[in-house]
Amino acid sequence: MKEPSRPGRFCLSKWYLDAVGESGEVFIGYRAALQWRRVAVSYAATLTGGALESRTRSTMRSEEEPILRMGSLAWTSSALEVDGCWRQAAAPIERTLYASPEGAVVWRCLVPSAQAEVRSRSSILSGLGYVEHLSMTLPPWRLPIDTLRWGRFLSPEHSVVWIDWRREGDDRTWIFVDGAEARCGSVSEEEIFFEGGRLRLPMPGRLTLRDGRLSHLLRSLSLPLRRSFDARALAIHETKWRTRGVLECSGAPPSEGWVIHEIVRLRP
Repeated sequence: MKEPSRPGRFCLSKWYLDAVGESGEVFIGYRAALQWRRVAVSYAATLTGGALESRTRSTMRSEEEPILRMGSLAWTSSALEVDGCWRQAAAPIERTLYASPEGAVVWRCLVPSAQAEVRSRSSILSGLGYVEHLSMTLPPWRLPIDTLRWGRFLSPEHSVVWIDWRREGDDRTWIFVDGAEARCGSVSEEEIFFEGGRLRLPMPGRLTLRDGRLSHLLRSLSLPLRRSFDARALAIHETKWRTRGVLECSGAPPSEGWVIHEIVRLRP
């Protein structure tokens, strides 16, 4: 899933993979490759969590990308001691979220819903999972976004994925219910509304997986590359949760499932 790039142009290829067990244990994996100016770097990380806390491991080693073949996506990281498999249960979704003369953002939800099994060090997590790939050919601080809300809900019967970009006078929202794009909808921290239903995200029982600035990711980069980043990159703040959600659709009984969702503030 590599994107063509011109010398010196910003090019980010980022994978996100997750799985949540029936009791709420969480696995999140990241694999990213960045090319900018004369520098190329790789990054991979895992975030795991249970009832009380989350743990993060990371590496700057260059490793293979996830591989999708015959309806199954596999990701292995020797440095992070991870071996995972996601078996597709729904068709992929793809959208160009933003395009300009400077560059574009292309979102590919390769596995909107899957049966997943992840072996991480000495543990095995089995549950429902999700995989997406994001390619960007312009730096995130140049996007017309102040706040990003993203999330995914999975139950044995249903899936919901949403992306919500906020900037005064230029809000953009995408909501996909069981793979079909909702014609209208709205996103908040506690509810996702769409034509024909809503997804509730109750505050009680919500587990915070991460809350902090993304500037910590830059510490492993070379000094020349760190200095090339806009100061706004240092201020990007992310809050990520695991929540037990309830999907309510017209003419169907409520469906409960686990939600991974986040708010990213690109500007103070």
